[in-house]
Amino acid sequence: MAILAVMSDLPKTTIALMAALDIPEASGGAEVPEWIHLAPAGMARTFDDRGPYLIKDPQAIIAASFADHDEIEIDISHASFKAAPRGDEAPSQGWITEMQAREDGIWGRVEWTDDGHRRVASRAYRRISPAFEIDRTDGMTVLSILNASLVNRNNLRGLTALNQENDNMSFQAILAAQLGLKAD
Repeated sequence: MAILAVMSDLPKTTIALMAALDIPEASGGAEVPEWIHLAPAGMARTFDDRGPYLIKDPQAIIAASFADHDEIEIDISHASFKAAPRGDEAPSQGWITEMQAREDGIWGRVEWTDDGHRRVASRAYRRISPAFEIDRTDGMTVLSILNASLVNRNNLRGLTALNQENDNMSFQAILAAQLGLKAD
């Protein structure tokens, strides 16, 4: 991905744009998740070795994420941060209306637009990429989730895929399946 981190104008924060794991084949092909995994628990590591990013207080992150908005957009390829500032379109593909802190991280409930539903169901976009607001003083503490994007490059480790047959599939099993190996 050409741009994976963008510095904000705020003196103590950075915006980090992250991509998630591949989405395994779903049976039937038309299912889209109501809940998406936005941030892993604890340390969020990347494939390109940026970070790590610390999910220190999930409830505080959730509260900060919704402090100024009742819903958070899901766009395509971080268009809200890259295209919209130039005056280009950044249409929403869905809206995160609720978040939950779970054992494996932060999850968001999505109301998909018709276009977003079609893109996820058809697997035109196979990954979700959250944009984190990062505390610049330590360079790693996640302060909020600013939005999420449908993308086709993976960078952020430890998220549950958008489309899969079994929501309990482990990272090892997902990786093994992608590599054509046995899960063990």
